[in-house]
Amino acid sequence: MLGGALMGVGGVLTIGCTVGQGLSGLSILTFASVLSISSIMVSEFFTVKYLHSKDLLPSCFIFE
Repeated sequence: MLGGALMGVGGVLTIGCTVGQGLSGLSILTFASVLSISSIMVSEFFTVKYLHSKDLLPSCFIFE
């Protein structure tokens, strides 16, 4: 629920939805799109690291 709330706030702050920022805004390298997509990638990295450390990550997503 916290992640969904943060995605909603991020969509409002970047003046559009996060998927739209990635598809259309990133192709013309607008600052808001680069910020949005890089924030998504950083949060994804730390979420996967956390889930992997607690053995909560499904086995199909473990690459060794």
